[in-house]
Amino acid sequence: MKIAFVGDSYCADVAVERGRAIRPLFYCVYPYPYLIAEQYNADIVQQGRGGCCLFHSYEDLLNIVDEADYIIFCITSPERLANKHRFGLNNSSVEHYTTRGPVWPYGSDDDYAAELLDNIYNTAKNYYEFLYDFNFQQYVHNCILRDIDQLMIEKKKKCIWFPCFENSMQEYVPKSGPIADTELIKISNAELKKLYRLRRAAFDTADHKNHMNLRNNQNMARLIIDIIKKENFKPREIDMKDYFEGLE
Repeated sequence: MKIAFVGDSYCADVAVERGRAIRPLFYCVYPYPYLIAEQYNADIVQQGRGGCCLFHSYEDLLNIVDEADYIIFCITSPERLANKHRFGLNNSSVEHYTTRGPVWPYGSDDDYAAELLDNIYNTAKNYYEFLYDFNFQQYVHNCILRDIDQLMIEKKKKCIWFPCFENSMQEYVPKSGPIADTELIKISNAELKKLYRLRRAAFDTADHKNHMNLRNNQNMARLIIDIIKKENFKPREIDMKDYFEGLE
């Protein structure tokens, strides 16, 4: 079996990593793609990429569509920018880079890379400020959604759709497979609210893969495995409250 996870950072983590130290042992964080692949002894032929726009996800899909038995979509927002470097350019990443700089240090051998990145992110900032047209981004986003959906139907692929953000689907309803009735960001936000109530001082990203904690990665895996087991890929809404707590 071969499984593809097509989208952004909500399906980018596929490998097991060692989490933070606890008294003083370490525990492993199991991302939901890993748990699904382990369940079926399957190969992961595609994973998401952080900050990725829908167009680049579509390119990734075209590379693996014929070999993948199951395709899991994590649909990002329309505001992200396609670019020839295939970088994850969006408002937050561009703002972070241009105001705080890169999150990794450069050595003397990386001067060219540093200059290139500076040019890319500064150009993206200017584009957002002076040229960006959300109506155009929205239109292209919708066109790509329709193309993906039609491709899944033509190829008779078994797929599941997960919107990551409130504006991910732009009211488009896929005909090729089931779609979650709740955006994945709401799961992340529910976790943050719980952490705040528990007065956790820090949000440890090492413990959160695909923007979810260990328990919700397990819940996500269980949801997808249930659909695969039942072979129920009929277009419909998936009630996410059946699998996740704290959703309103």
